[in-house]
Amino acid sequence: MLAQACGYVTVRVPGHDVSARREGGAWAHATWNGEPQSAPPEALLERLRPGDRLAVILDTPERFDPHTRALLGPLLARADATITGSATPAAAPTPGPRTVILAPLSAQGARSLAEARAGRALATPVHTWLAARAAHLPGPLITWTDALLLEAHLRRLDPDDLPTEPDPAWEAAVAQHVTLAARALPHLPYLYGRAHELRAARDVLHRQPILTFTGPSGRGKTRLALQLAGEARPDFPGGVHVVSLAGVPSTDVALVRIAEALLGTPPPSADAASVARLLARRPTLLVLDAPEGHLLSAPLLEHLHHLSPSMRLIVTASTALGARGEALLPVPPLLPAAVRAALHDQTRDEPAPDEADLARLVDLIGGEPFTLELAVPLVVTLGARGAAQHLERVPPADRAPVTSLWRQLGTHEQRVLTALATFDGPFHPQWAERVAQASTFLLSALIHHRHLHAVGGGLYRYPGALHTFARAQLHHQPAWRARVQGRVLREVQATLRAAPTGTPAWFAALDAAYPTVRSALGGLLAHPPAAPTLSEALVDLTTYRVARGHLYDAREDLRRALRAEPPDAPRLQLALATVLQHLGDHEAAQATATALRDAAERAGNPALTAHALIVEGRVLHRRSRYPESRARFEQALGLARALRDVPLAVRALDGVARSALYFGALDAARQAAARTVRHAERLGAPLLLADALNTAALVATDERDLPRARELFTRALALHAAYDGVTGLTLNRTGLAWVMLLSGDHRGSAALSRLVLRQAQDTGSAWEVANALVNFGHATARAGQLDVARRAHLEAARLAQRCDAPSVLAEALGGVADVLARLGQRGAARTVFGVARVHPGANAEFRQFFAPLRVELRGVPPETPDADVQALCAEVRGARRGRAQASTT
Repeated sequence: MLAQACGYVTVRVPGHDVSARREGGAWAHATWNGEPQSAPPEALLERLRPGDRLAVILDTPERFDPHTRALLGPLLARADATITGSATPAAAPTPGPRTVILAPLSAQGARSLAEARAGRALATPVHTWLAARAAHLPGPLITWTDALLLEAHLRRLDPDDLPTEPDPAWEAAVAQHVTLAARALPHLPYLYGRAHELRAARDVLHRQPILTFTGPSGRGKTRLALQLAGEARPDFPGGVHVVSLAGVPSTDVALVRIAEALLGTPPPSADAASVARLLARRPTLLVLDAPEGHLLSAPLLEHLHHLSPSMRLIVTASTALGARGEALLPVPPLLPAAVRAALHDQTRDEPAPDEADLARLVDLIGGEPFTLELAVPLVVTLGARGAAQHLERVPPADRAPVTSLWRQLGTHEQRVLTALATFDGPFHPQWAERVAQASTFLLSALIHHRHLHAVGGGLYRYPGALHTFARAQLHHQPAWRARVQGRVLREVQATLRAAPTGTPAWFAALDAAYPTVRSALGGLLAHPPAAPTLSEALVDLTTYRVARGHLYDAREDLRRALRAEPPDAPRLQLALATVLQHLGDHEAAQATATALRDAAERAGNPALTAHALIVEGRVLHRRSRYPESRARFEQALGLARALRDVPLAVRALDGVARSALYFGALDAARQAAARTVRHAERLGAPLLLADALNTAALVATDERDLPRARELFTRALALHAAYDGVTGLTLNRTGLAWVMLLSGDHRGSAALSRLVLRQAQDTGSAWEVANALVNFGHATARAGQLDVARRAHLEAARLAQRCDAPSVLAEALGGVADVLARLGQRGAARTVFGVARVHPGANAEFRQFFAPLRVELRGVPPETPDADVQALCAEVRGARRGRAQASTT
């Protein structure tokens, strides 16, 4: 802008770490007076008229590819001024009268840029915080400003209030937004040709929400998609996220993998709505590599785009997905000129080949990128003629890229890669050494030759096609497969036994090894060994997975194990029922637990019967069927006492206390909760004690013994903090926020509810998000922020309706009625409260909390609320009628 304002004709060339990985990549993004161009530099020079002054602007020239550096020579020789902001002396032009090296922005300039980005004035503490991170550099300043604004939005805070936020984790959360948006792509080999395809793909990406690259295996679809995504990253503040879906078994797991990429951590659950919420935070580019056709249905993709319209999607697949808004770009073979350029550059230190031999080799490669990749080392070793002769000797049936690669490997390399096919995802090299009995040197060689790819965090994985081929080899060698599986199982067991189960050290060991453990179990379950140790490992790991929220991993692995009909199926079924209950899949959890209980009763297995009853009780409790829930817990308690199984009895007694509390039997709840705490303290089981303390705190809250409730919630929080248990922390912070609300500390309750809501938005279930929104709505309503409260309650009600959470739905409706009454719309409040009061989720706490509102609205004639609220009430009534009809049927 400065150069054009001074009357210069400008050529701007932006450097980028990804564009540097292809032929002419930086020049492909050059602009002439701000307009994209595709002409070579010589053609641009011909456009200059006599008297025109030329300014060449070089952005981060240290990231230019070699071809662009060569192209710039004539332009730099003609330039009247060269402008750069490079901080790398070797990359910047030689300083002189025609060279301008821009300094960082002034303090006032940085302030103006940040406020322009925010669309509003920002307080001095915000500018101070931004300056400490961006050092007044425009690019980083924009990135950090966007991240700060996003975090303020997620916390329901004004950006000016963020630096004074009592939760110190807000700074780490802002940094996480920056890190995820700038996450590096996998290492990219240099790309030759494809300029036309990339130019066409960029145009499509600006116009269409979904771009699908199609073509046969080995054609370079993934490489092209990654190049496009990396070069487009500056247009997407939410970053570029690459998700490999090869081998993913179901849509649920695919959504979890996508959410994991967006968050940087595995979420406990993910559906289309929650993934869309993450995508909608900022314009985001998502690359989905090699999904199976059944994973991503056209309606699902259309739904994601409808909920997050700024999202763009790049897919690599063999065929079209069939979604509205999808554009197809078939990937053709490379042009002969690109193949020649690649062979020349990769073998430039070798003697020049005979032209006839080179032409013959180019013809044999046929424009296939994978074949080209195989041919380069052959040319280095054998020369162009020898490489051509080698390729000609390969039978046509074996000229498939992976087959050709496999034939070039030695016997020991093939054996190692076959063993590593046991993993169905990323793995740690130390595990690879022990499982495949491979030396560090051999693994390093496989990595160097890109037979194994780094994926970050010290982990490696197979390229997709090679992994499929190696797994087929493993399938045809049952004896070798059995030995390898035995080693994998020993590694998994050693990790599970690294510390006493359930201790902080046990959780820490599994936190470090979990990605490899997940890959190991997934690979084992492709051909389950007939060994009870696999079932034992899956059951033991369920405790960790539930605590850490890896619920979909647990569900899929347990279901796959059960399909093999193992002899210890009941233990796996119990673990599956527990996982389904935590996922909120109440119908499936109850059906699984009930079937298991019936089978256990017939088999005369009281311990298994008691465990199944506890799962049933928890599901019924979550569905607000408190009398039935209490009956199941009491049955389980009787069996546990007969078995003298104290931990089992404590779990059952805790369930009795909770069900009695929500049913309104406060005396029984108080007695059961007190006994549960005493027994849990004697057992010395911290997490069991934390659950008991939470129940006792809920009882104290219901009795309005608020100091006692605060003390109990605080003790439970301390226990969960020692284990870094996110679910337990969320549960007890929610309870503590409720206590603060009842105590009249509305500001403190709103602040803590914001913290819970912030955590739940990333890693929580829909139920946790809805519950946090209800608490936040109550607190802000009492602080006079009625519009904020109304929006929170409506959002909570819709979420609770979708995730089958009756008590949360009833309370959210009550919250809407409360806000309407405070706004003076008492007739509309009476209508909404009538819907809430007769809802099955209107439990004892609901009746106690909303008793004053019920008195206030008594005798008020009902009136029709506004359209949003009326639609919600109609939806709730319709859902109730539907459930009643289904129950009758």
